[in-house]
Amino acid sequence: AVATDTSKPMGQALAISGVATDEAAVSRVEYSLDGGSNWLPVEVADQASVREVKFTVRPSFIEEGNYRFVVRAFDTSGNEGRSAERTLVIDRLPPQVGAVNIALGPQPLAQREDGVLITVAGVDHTITTSDAGGPTGVTIKARSIGKDGEESEKAFALVKSSDTGLWSGILSFKASGVYQLYAHGVDGAGNVTERPLQKVQVLEPARVLNTDAKPVKGMKMTLYYKEPNARAWTVWDAAPYGQNNPQVTKEDGRISLFAPKGEYYLMAEGGGYRSIISDIFKLDSPAPITTELKAEPLLGFRMGSVTFAVPIPTVAAVTPMQLSSGSAPGKHPMVGKRAPEFSLPDTRGGTIRTLDVGGRLTIVSIMATWSPMSQDQLPALRKLGALPDINVVPVAVHEGRGKVAAQAAMAGDKLNWLADRDGSMVGTYNLTGVPAHYVLDRRGTVKKVMVGIRTYEELLNAVMEI
Repeated sequence: AVATDTSKPMGQALAISGVATDEAAVSRVEYSLDGGSNWLPVEVADQASVREVKFTVRPSFIEEGNYRFVVRAFDTSGNEGRSAERTLVIDRLPPQVGAVNIALGPQPLAQREDGVLITVAGVDHTITTSDAGGPTGVTIKARSIGKDGEESEKAFALVKSSDTGLWSGILSFKASGVYQLYAHGVDGAGNVTERPLQKVQVLEPARVLNTDAKPVKGMKMTLYYKEPNARAWTVWDAAPYGQNNPQVTKEDGRISLFAPKGEYYLMAEGGGYRSIISDIFKLDSPAPITTELKAEPLLGFRMGSVTFAVPIPTVAAVTPMQLSSGSAPGKHPMVGKRAPEFSLPDTRGGTIRTLDVGGRLTIVSIMATWSPMSQDQLPALRKLGALPDINVVPVAVHEGRGKVAAQAAMAGDKLNWLADRDGSMVGTYNLTGVPAHYVLDRRGTVKKVMVGIRTYEELLNAVMEI
């Protein structure tokens, strides 16, 4: 039997005591933190000759979260007895959602300087995030304000991976507009937190209209991509990006495509209209396809009772991506303020404080070792960190020093990382996505904030402009 009261949340894993009895003798005692899937031994004295064994379990290594605690004991004949299962709640911090990565397959969403993400209606986005404080549930809420001033909200539940410890799920926007994302977390003790994440601007997708400006249904639209090596045109493979190509226009004449950097053209055919071939267009960065194509009636001639269609295609210009009015990038709320205080362990065995990075031009880059965007950012930061007059401070959010040090060692990284295991900088630095770069002057004032992957030249210029 377990004597310790485990009904209330604990700030840390404390000692749990109990007693195991048997008419003959208790041979061994074990405990489990996952309802009996895995067992750990409990040390007891004279276990082969004692009918009553007092035991104490100290699972001091437990991270925050809910645990299914159970104890079992065996007698000398191998018979087993179990205690009733209890829920052990470790609650040291409030639930917190940290670094967020939103992507279409392997392609991260394009971010403006102020952190606003650009996408298109009708495609599914994967979202991945880390946590602290042991949340048992994480939900992403998307709130928008319509033209009539009415606010609407949609919630997307995330699922935690037992392998990586990361939360992931699907975001999908059916209508265009600007959405503010919020991370909503709840833990086993019933604590609830919510904080703002990125804003997402969802654009109207490409569509086909007839000469009367009405939507055209049933045209097959195919996006062609120019292979840079073979210099040959091929149907763009959209499957790795969670999309379909070709697509058939719907009742509203729309198809939804978000393509990576490259050279493309569109072809629309069928539906009782002349085929449409767009101009060749180039995407300098990943972007949604938002053009509007005009479908014209089939040309033909009549011989008796039979009409013959002449397959002469229409050549169409591709309009650039259109942002909604009032969507110009704004200033990050951290700009012009003193950098908030931090004191974090580094991968060289020391501790770095805000005071320690003063007196030099500094870039504080908050990242996550699990994030592909953070990994892609590292070469530029390493190059910048080799310069004598610039201080580069990479921070891994929601990751411990041991893990970060091991990752850096495997990569041969000479940067001195900070490990923000509890996510103390998530709120104070108004973190929305990673990587996020905070450019500080010699007095520790934030002069510029850049969100997303930045080139070496962009980072260097940001520092030199101070």
